[in-house]
Amino acid sequence: MINRFNSEETYLANCQSIIGADGVYAEDLLKLEEWLASLTDDERRTVVTGEYEDMMEVCAFCPTNAEGHLLTGLFDDWNLI
Repeated sequence: MINRFNSEETYLANCQSIIGADGVYAEDLLKLEEWLASLTDDERRTVVTGEYEDMMEVCAFCPTNAEGHLLTGLFDDWNLI
């Protein structure tokens, strides 16, 4: 998952900036972690690398943040690293 043009340290620092960003709260991360743990291996793979329609089918039951956004939106930020 680490971009080959970045060091592990750079990647982890970028991840920390996403996790520590304003509007990302520990309770939301815990809800996301619980939900991900409840999925099968195939469902987790679909959430991360699946076709959009298949992802949305799995994410229909994903918890949301206070503004009503799916917590899986954090993965979009990771894809930009």
